[in-house]
Amino acid sequence: MSKAAYLLAIPVIVAAAWGGTTWYVGSQTKTLMEDSIKQQNELSGVHGVQTSIVSFDQGLLGSKALLKVTFTQPPLSEVVKELKFNADIKNGPV
Repeated sequence: MSKAAYLLAIPVIVAAAWGGTTWYVGSQTKTLMEDSIKQQNELSGVHGVQTSIVSFDQGLLGSKALLKVTFTQPPLSEVVKELKFNADIKNGPV
């Protein structure tokens, strides 16, 4: 291989590694979020508070999640039945 080929290959390899790493971290984000919500629901579910993921959009440099918190016991269930939160998750550059 010529020097020019090596010089072109290095940025391509670095960009591919960076893109692959950020994609992997992004794919693990949803799993971690689901596990955290499951643990939180086990603790707060007896008090009438449940959290769920409505939508999750994974991107290369970040993800977006829509979370819903539902209240099933008074007094919060009488005033506010549910709340929705947008979560912007940034996972790059690594």
